[in-house]
Amino acid sequence: RPSDGALLCSRRLATDSYGPVQCLLRLDRERLMGTNFITQRFWEVNLKTGRGQDCGRAAPGGGQVNLVWKIKDRAYMAAYTGAQLMEYAWARPARFPENPRAVAIPPHGMRPVAGATDGRHIFYACNAPYGKLGGTLTKYDTLTGRSWHRHDIIPGLAITSIALDRAGQTLLCGTTIHGDQRSCKPGRAAAVIARISAGDLSVLEKAQLPAGAETASVRGPLTNKSWLVTVYGKIVPDNFKGLPYCLAIGGSRLKAPAITDFIRLPHEFKKQSDHIEIYAG
Repeated sequence: RPSDGALLCSRRLATDSYGPVQCLLRLDRERLMGTNFITQRFWEVNLKTGRGQDCGRAAPGGGQVNLVWKIKDRAYMAAYTGAQLMEYAWARPARFPENPRAVAIPPHGMRPVAGATDGRHIFYACNAPYGKLGGTLTKYDTLTGRSWHRHDIIPGLAITSIALDRAGQTLLCGTTIHGDQRSCKPGRAAAVIARISAGDLSVLEKAQLPAGAETASVRGPLTNKSWLVTVYGKIVPDNFKGLPYCLAIGGSRLKAPAITDFIRLPHEFKKQSDHIEIYAG
């Protein structure tokens, strides 16, 4: 009704597409939660009974949930396009905006792209809006409800990956020179690998990558002192065809790697899929 917005009637229509699944999260032994691409909704399915339900809207605005975490009896969802961190108490009925509810809203953030948790705090990075470089790094304390935000923490670069180094209470981060969806021209010639304090989100160290290294992603630990990083870009002019370089970094301090430290992945990786997933740890 135009006068007050009241719903007068509705009809459920069949659909042939709900969009691909973006995230999955196991809530408990029987319940599985999922989010779908570009719908900004979420759903649950009972693995014992096989019954599922649409839980409604997951976050404000358009887009979808990109990252999920479970901490105690709460699920946390980081959503594109507003970068909000949403908290869902699954023991209570789903009813947006009360449940899920927004608990952190990073300024200047748009697309959540990387995250990590220590079991209490959630750390996640968001790209800046289209046409802009950089991004915002957020820390949220699930116990106190307090959040911290650092915008453009490494000027001109956006964080692409976050690995929690529990021993040093730091975040090991890969970066990219590109804006979201490459919507603007880069302002730097190469990415860096950075070590950031998990306490106050200050940048402790940076390892500059060679010119042509456009994007670096920290994949995980190889040992308790070294980490696997993949690097995309034309680092050396030798018939580069899109396969990433691999690099092991570690030690008490980060240092700029030499060209000889990079290892090209074999061409057999490309034969399997155009979308290579690499894990370590």
